[in-house]
Amino acid sequence: MLDLAKRREIRIVFALIGVLLGIGGFFALASVPTTLVTQQLLAVFLLGAMTAGYLISRRLPKHHPIEPWLKLTVILTSAFLGWHYLYWRATETLPLSFGLVSMIARLLLFLVEVYGFITLMFGHFINISPNERRPVPLPADTRLWPTVDIFIPTYNEDILVIRPTVIAATQMRYAPGKFKVWILDDGGTVQKCTDPNPEKAAAAQARQADLKALAAAFGAGYLTREKNLHAKAGNLNSALGFTDGDLVAILDCDHIPADDFLLNTAGAFLVEEKLFLLQTPHNFISADPVEKNLNIYGKIPSENELFYRVMQPGLDFWHTSFFCGSAAVLRRSVLNELGGIAGQTITEDAETTLDALSLGYTTAYLNIPMVMVDPLVKTIMH
Repeated sequence: MLDLAKRREIRIVFALIGVLLGIGGFFALASVPTTLVTQQLLAVFLLGAMTAGYLISRRLPKHHPIEPWLKLTVILTSAFLGWHYLYWRATETLPLSFGLVSMIARLLLFLVEVYGFITLMFGHFINISPNERRPVPLPADTRLWPTVDIFIPTYNEDILVIRPTVIAATQMRYAPGKFKVWILDDGGTVQKCTDPNPEKAAAAQARQADLKALAAAFGAGYLTREKNLHAKAGNLNSALGFTDGDLVAILDCDHIPADDFLLNTAGAFLVEEKLFLLQTPHNFISADPVEKNLNIYGKIPSENELFYRVMQPGLDFWHTSFFCGSAAVLRRSVLNELGGIAGQTITEDAETTLDALSLGYTTAYLNIPMVMVDPLVKTIMH
């Protein structure tokens, strides 16, 4: 008689063989040539099936057992159609005649389509099991709570834009003395306040005075620096040298946090030792100019919904969610190990994420809107 371990190994081997045979059969079936009538019938059938599936999913309660099967059906259908199309392109539409230039153009277009198909499959793979993370409760003993520095970087935004964010950040519910809000003023640097142009220098000095007064009025700190080097990343890295909290929360100056933002985010860093980042959604509360002009706000999901509601939870399953520059909490010790936020690129948030992942750290995504963003204000200011 075979022991339990041996039987388990045999079952695993047979399961792998079955999976490989299933994949081979799937792609073999997708490679079968079809007539135009068959293609038309298949298109009608799939359109009807997808419509029915969508209507059914809209009526299902959340976490219904059929939900994963609907998702798997969509993924397999997409893979089937994509491979069927590429097989047809490769076997029926790539004659290598009509001259060298024509041949190169055809091959380049085909390679672009292959790249698109591979990207699509990676997207399906990444999003096959989105992680629905819940907040980790903080310990009852507030002495165990991590200390947090909240950075609000600003450059040329009006003080009326910055003020609500500062007020909301300073009023967040957290252990007294365990967090500090900092206004990072890149519009009042020494470089700007001593500008050769007297009008520009006077404007920078007035801005500095206004932001210092705002910080003092609500118990926040004020930081600036010598020169405007490396834009926002440089501003954040400069502030790291003057602060010492265990965690760093970053809020763009027009990103207004809910009062439970820290309560819902800080706890994860106590239970996940390798966690570098906890990102939360950017919650856009009004229509952007395109949505307003087309009157589609609230009727059609905006582009950011795909990233924040679908892709980020999918990435969280693999512990690889991306830092989005704001509405996020980061572990300072990892930032120190990295040498700060990446400052040699305009996508400092994405590069910082990749740098941390390359060192073996993980990231997470908490899909709870806790930071309100007004895209109209951002458009006007920038």
